[in-house]
Amino acid sequence: MSFTSPDNAGRLQIEPDAAALQTWCQSDREAAEHLTSWLNATGAGRKAVEDAIDGGSVMWARQANRYEELLRDAGYDRSNPLVQESDRELKDLHVGIEHAREVLDDP
Repeated sequence: MSFTSPDNAGRLQIEPDAAALQTWCQSDREAAEHLTSWLNATGAGRKAVEDAIDGGSVMWARQANRYEELLRDAGYDRSNPLVQESDRELKDLHVGIEHAREVLDDP
């Protein structure tokens, strides 16, 4: 979970959950820290989160179509490994989109 707060100029500042970041591999953690730092320095945090929601929603729609195709091709067998993998991807995207929305809604 990330936290947000306005800076002295009223710009949205993003503060990632340090404990959650520690569970990531070093390269992913460094990339996230770099991106967060850049977003905070430029004041582009809110726009970036909004763009991530929009992009995630487009990805979710594509993945939902792919899921339906895989499910159909598997004879509607939800235990099929490809169907299960696609289902996990959809759930992960949904969680990410909802988290981004919570970040924006957080005062």
